[in-house]
Amino acid sequence: MIRSCPTPSPFFTGHKSELRKTESCIVRSNAGQNVCVVYGLGGSGKTQMVLKVIEITRSKWEEVVYIDASNQQSIHNELKDVAIVKKVGDTHQSALQWLESNRRPWLLVYDNADDSSVPMRDYIPRCNHGSVIITTRLPGMASLARGPSSECRMSSMEPEDALTLLLKCARLLDIDVCSKELEDARALVQELDYFTLAVVHAGSFIGHSPHMSVTEYRSLLHNQQQKALEAYGNLASAVKVDDYPHTVYTAWAMCYNAISPPAQELLCLMAYLHHTGITVDIFRRAATTIMSYKPKLPTTPSEDIALEKLRTLLGPLITSDQLWDGLQFTQIIGEVVSRSLLEYDRMNQAYRMHQLVQSWVRGAAPYGADVAAECARTLLSVSASSCADESLESVMFQMSLTLHVDKVVSEPPTMIGVNHAVGLYDVYATKGQWKKAEGLQTYVQEAFKRTLGEEHPNTLKISNDLALAYSELGRFKDARSLHAQVLDTQRRVLGSDYPDTLGSMSNLALGYFKLGHFEDAKVLQSQALDAHRRVLGSEHPDTITNVANLAVVYSELGRLEDAMALHAQVLDTRNRVLGSGHPDTLSSMNNLANAYSRLGRYEDARALHAQVLDTRNRVLGSDHPHTLASMSNLANAYFELGQLEDAVALHAQILDTQRRVLGSDHPDTLKSMNNLAIAYPGLGRLEDAMALHAQVLDTRKRVLGSDHPDTFGSMSNLAIAYSRLGRSEDATALHAQALDICMRVLGSDHPHTLSSMNNLAIAYSRLGRYEDARALHAQVLDTRNRVLGNDHPDTLGSMSNLVNTYSRLSRFEDARALYAQMLDTQRRVLGSDHPDTLTSMNNLASAYSGMGRFEDARALYVQVLDTCMRVLGSDHPHTLASMGNLASAYFDLGQSEDARALHAQALAIRKRVLGSDHPDTLTSMSGLANAYSDLGQSEDAMALHAQALDIRKRVLGSNHPDTLLSIYNLSIEYLKLGRSYEAESLNIRVDDFARVFGERHPNTNSTRFLVQTIQNLRKRTLGAS
Repeated sequence: MIRSCPTPSPFFTGHKSELRKTESCIVRSNAGQNVCVVYGLGGSGKTQMVLKVIEITRSKWEEVVYIDASNQQSIHNELKDVAIVKKVGDTHQSALQWLESNRRPWLLVYDNADDSSVPMRDYIPRCNHGSVIITTRLPGMASLARGPSSECRMSSMEPEDALTLLLKCARLLDIDVCSKELEDARALVQELDYFTLAVVHAGSFIGHSPHMSVTEYRSLLHNQQQKALEAYGNLASAVKVDDYPHTVYTAWAMCYNAISPPAQELLCLMAYLHHTGITVDIFRRAATTIMSYKPKLPTTPSEDIALEKLRTLLGPLITSDQLWDGLQFTQIIGEVVSRSLLEYDRMNQAYRMHQLVQSWVRGAAPYGADVAAECARTLLSVSASSCADESLESVMFQMSLTLHVDKVVSEPPTMIGVNHAVGLYDVYATKGQWKKAEGLQTYVQEAFKRTLGEEHPNTLKISNDLALAYSELGRFKDARSLHAQVLDTQRRVLGSDYPDTLGSMSNLALGYFKLGHFEDAKVLQSQALDAHRRVLGSEHPDTITNVANLAVVYSELGRLEDAMALHAQVLDTRNRVLGSGHPDTLSSMNNLANAYSRLGRYEDARALHAQVLDTRNRVLGSDHPHTLASMSNLANAYFELGQLEDAVALHAQILDTQRRVLGSDHPDTLKSMNNLAIAYPGLGRLEDAMALHAQVLDTRKRVLGSDHPDTFGSMSNLAIAYSRLGRSEDATALHAQALDICMRVLGSDHPHTLSSMNNLAIAYSRLGRYEDARALHAQVLDTRNRVLGNDHPDTLGSMSNLVNTYSRLSRFEDARALYAQMLDTQRRVLGSDHPDTLTSMNNLASAYSGMGRFEDARALYVQVLDTCMRVLGSDHPHTLASMGNLASAYFDLGQSEDARALHAQALAIRKRVLGSDHPDTLTSMSGLANAYSDLGQSEDAMALHAQALDIRKRVLGSNHPDTLLSIYNLSIEYLKLGRSYEAESLNIRVDDFARVFGERHPNTNSTRFLVQTIQNLRKRTLGAS
């Protein structure tokens, strides 16, 4: 009697892509035979999916032969029955020969071909027609597949399909399920990892247990997972949804028992790692390191057991020459893969294990769960300790361990051995997950204090690392206190000249630097440098590093020339001592380039950054974090040079790479997102900038917390983005919030706090709150004068902001006097060609204009424009802005034709460089329109204002300040042309101006007068008619 082909379960759901793939393989009309191999873990739904395909395609086959292929005897018996029924013989060969000679469409199905000793190739008809399906747990069986789409791997279901299947089996699909039950159902299928058989069995047990709800089953699953997943086996046969003879766990147990003890132990070890990203490198690095591994502290009994077991497991994977035996490892792991207990992810070059399989294997481990978990921690700790170098390979490997470390580190981490925590700290630090790193290091510090004592050199080193973690978390005061404590102890215990003591002096100087105490940092860094020179010599690497650190402090103190000289000295020494390609030498080139940038030498900075990037690309590779940092520096140099398209393109490229290499939440990735957002406005992409700043802020709040300096830095950036979009009230509120946090976390004198005060003052000014702005700018200036000194660039910047506010308040003489003082200082400190000096010249010229000294203003604007042309080039944004300023000066002098020509020149360049829709281009367009108006060419002025208005509405929105000003300008031109009706139709509203600019802003007052004028003209017109 021929075994009939079963029908699929009425509960069959999902697996749409596998259905399509299998169907396309077997019904493909070609000149050859089609062989589709469907493989996957036991219980993944292979048989039911194939039965559904047979049902769908049944009309295409003259014959469907369904064979139980679980063992060779079953294959022989069932093929023999086919031969007898078809009257073609009485052996299994007869049935195969019949199929070979049968030219009508036929389908041969071998189900459950899971015995690796059966030569399945011998049971495939030897002909060029017909179709064959094989279901198996053995991935190696895929070698029998023939034709496109002929290999089909069964994996977990899609979430919605799994939910539908659960509700079907639980008999809940056609009734109203409350939202809580539905929410629990979604959570349940997720906890079952969308595994078909587990979902079916869970649903069936719920459906046939009258008192059992989804919520109650979830509770059972959490407390007694194995019992919950095997409960289906106790149901009566009549209510089971299929004929599958095994529960989830018994199906896997058969596979587990079929592999060798070494393979079982390897699988058990993997069961305590994360279920994805299990790389060969973890085992290779651990195996080649474990024999020489030396714990930092005396080991515990559990650590000893784990080390011994791991050495026993990994020992056979090392050759007699102490090299990695990749072939031996491949053979062992191949056993596991051959039973589908593991899958290989070729895209990510890593193994993965189904989460339910992981859970089951933990219970089947040949030794206790505590020992197995300790073995996994030891594996990760030992493999992480192999990354002493900073090669890209080591950096990438450490970051790849993060998910595994998360899996083995408990919360709090007191369950893991201290020796493991030491190694796993580096994984979190490399990944930039400083909160987790700080938690581990705090635990390690306490253990070292207990075991070695608070004053032991190793304990002090751990404390030093903890202080650095505090600094990365923005806890600058805690970092400074701990660095000071370590330094005091080292001076007393080790002596002032001990290398560790000298290093702590530098670290404490860094602590002061982070707190914005630059003068204290300079004093201590100078002391540290003197001590390093005396003890270690001038050319010792640590001494050179201290010179570089002092240069950075000088830069923050405004001593830019001194900083540049020191950076040049460091570069020269490192070139000579270490060579031009050494990582430290490249860092020195980068620092010197940054010093050039601070001095306004943008082209020199760009050239040096490009040189560093080229070397790092060649030495470290394009994906190395240091290479990406160089790309970011070069992109910033492009931005400073006004090469905005190049800057945005490079920032976008960096961001894509960092997301792939470092992950979306890494601090470096977030910095790149921030850099790209800052570059977007240069191209007029204001909405993109705001969206990206908002994304960075959300991520930093989640990853770093609301009180981290980077987080409230992002708040300020988002507020600035709001301002650019005309959302002045939103900007002011966010700036005020950022300032409150800065004051609380960093104190009133910190540079970040002063920057926040400055930003809030500018926001007040945008709202027309000039007196509030003046008061805040004056407060910032007083503090910077006291903390940084009169000549510091930031102090000069505060003077500039205060003077701008004086101009807004029509205090032009005060503005002029302060600008003149500031300009003299900038020329002396920064030089006449520095961008900040040129900005001050522009501002002084503006003050002259406010005082009616138009000729003095024009002369200064000409000088600025000439310098910008020479230093920055004609296409740089600063140069184009200077053109606009000079054109305005011509306008004030009544030289309308000169103003028109210069505005037209700036507009043409901006259209070419920035595009027609860029805000700066529209500014030139409005300036040219105003020049036309002054020349009496009102029609031309009106046309240009209308064009600017249309673009601003489309690009910036109807409520943007620039859009409102365009409405105002166009209304004025309509009135000049006597077209009051068109002016009225623009619907200019005082409320819009008051909301955007503020009630007291001059623009709002001018609009009140304009609206009244339009209304009066309209009344007059109506009265006349």
